[in-house]
Amino acid sequence: MLLTERFWELERKSSLFSRSGVHSLEELLALRPRVVALLGDQPNDGSVISFMIHYVTNLVSSCSLWDHSNGNKSVDTLATPLFTVTPENERIFQLDAERTFTNEEHREALCYNLQEAFSHVGNYHQGEGFVVAFLSLFLDTTDVVRLIVHLHEDPMSGYFSCMPEAYVRDSRVLMKLLEERNLKLHDHLSGLVVPEAFCSKWFIGMTIHVLPFTHVITYMERVISRGECYIFSFGLAFLLYHGDAILASNDVSHILALLRLDESILPSESESESIYNGILQMADEIEVESEKISQLRIDVAADMVRQKEQREQRMKELEASDDEIVFSDEE
Repeated sequence: MLLTERFWELERKSSLFSRSGVHSLEELLALRPRVVALLGDQPNDGSVISFMIHYVTNLVSSCSLWDHSNGNKSVDTLATPLFTVTPENERIFQLDAERTFTNEEHREALCYNLQEAFSHVGNYHQGEGFVVAFLSLFLDTTDVVRLIVHLHEDPMSGYFSCMPEAYVRDSRVLMKLLEERNLKLHDHLSGLVVPEAFCSKWFIGMTIHVLPFTHVITYMERVISRGECYIFSFGLAFLLYHGDAILASNDVSHILALLRLDESILPSESESESIYNGILQMADEIEVESEKISQLRIDVAADMVRQKEQREQRMKELEASDDEIVFSDEE
């Protein structure tokens, strides 16, 4: 766990905290029981701290503000790592750590956690780096990696990849689901921007640079307890919540700002709470069936294969036409 008084003083203005909604170390520490609870572990060391975490977790989970009714199964312990971190991996981790923290010691700690996660996952995406950084605030390395592996193997399978085809597929599945619910919004948005351009901060980055930390944890709770279906419920809620504003604009930059909840389009912090709560409440109310997701994934994957084949065929045709060109000095 990185959280200390010194850490807060050095990093509170770093990029990780740009949307945190946290104004003090005390506020940040108050979030830790909820993050610890994501592991689904029962405290068993007999310590006062463990008892208090367990007590506070149960107390908060009984409150309507934190719907934890489905409960989290305990996240699996780590198996033997299967993948080797290369010098190129280390270079990328270092660059991402520099983008995340300002202090070299904290960057090194993040790099270590990224290396440990890679040794179990075998791939990496920058959005994953922010998730690891967020979890590292509250958890030790082993528990950070346990959660990353759990997310990688189940609700977010294939997202933590340098070439996340699973993410691209699922962003297009989201648009198929939107088409069924609001054809007008789907057609307008599809004519302006591809979904993979705006879904990554939700699907891969788990809203860390979109929502305040307290709502980020709510998102993580829902993903872990409800699985991949919630990811699509949230995506639909985000789009439908902003439906009127999207339909009223042809400005791609403005629409992308809406879908990132950029500060440029948000009201004051207190008024923004109604937006965050509105999206999360709508996500809780939208049901997406796993069978529907499975079928749409098959359909979209087939479309992606056809599109790839068409691109490859077009490239061959262009190469063939280039070969037929005779330059004057060749005559």
